[in-house]
Amino acid sequence: MKNYTAAADDYSKALEINPQAAWAPYAQYGKGWSNFKSGRYNEALMVFLAFRKDYSNSPLIDSVIFGTAQSYYLLKDYANAVISYDEIILKFQNSNYLDDAYLGKGDCLYGLEKYEGSAQAYKEAISKFPKSDLSGQFEYSLGWTLLRLKDQQAAVTSFREAVKKSTDRNLKASAVSRIGDIYIMDLKDYQKAKESYDEILTEYNDSMLCDYAQYQLGIALFKMANYDAAILAFQSLLGNFPNSTFKEQ
Repeated sequence: MKNYTAAADDYSKALEINPQAAWAPYAQYGKGWSNFKSGRYNEALMVFLAFRKDYSNSPLIDSVIFGTAQSYYLLKDYANAVISYDEIILKFQNSNYLDDAYLGKGDCLYGLEKYEGSAQAYKEAISKFPKSDLSGQFEYSLGWTLLRLKDQQAAVTSFREAVKKSTDRNLKASAVSRIGDIYIMDLKDYQKAKESYDEILTEYNDSMLCDYAQYQLGIALFKMANYDAAILAFQSLLGNFPNSTFKEQ
């Protein structure tokens, strides 16, 4: 069993005993990431910042800068996080963290409500890293940003690309749900909304969104004036999801 808190404490003790040892940079590095993985983001940030000051030429520096950015992000200091993500993007073109840095930058700009910049970061990531494991996440995050920019049709396209590219079934189901919501709430295309909610119920029937999809399916059918089918959809909600929060609605 991994105990990152204990690991961080052990690294601290080792550094107290011999702070000038040849292995000190590696202990400092381990201390920072152990604090991070144990959820002690303030402590991790302090260690990463100290590492950057003391070991700026270390081969581990891109990982430490990324850790700095991630710590700022999780502390909701988005402005400082962007600075560190940009440092990765501008100075470490061969870093293993480069695609993550673009995603983090986009997420931070979204958090700062700078939606144009956020969309640009995601679009650059999509263009630069077509084979990244994060490609589905880039599209999904771009979809949310495009919704903020009131470009619903483009958001549908991005969410659909997220479904194609991602291997995460939860993300896929969420993307399909968002497509259905755009069609039913914004574009008023109730047939396509119905198709989206049906897709969740058939392709992602293990998803936690199934009761929501069943409820929204009933709403879409009602909007289409297909009242008998709407009644059946709502009855299915009551029968298949007795504990659903949508039951009373």
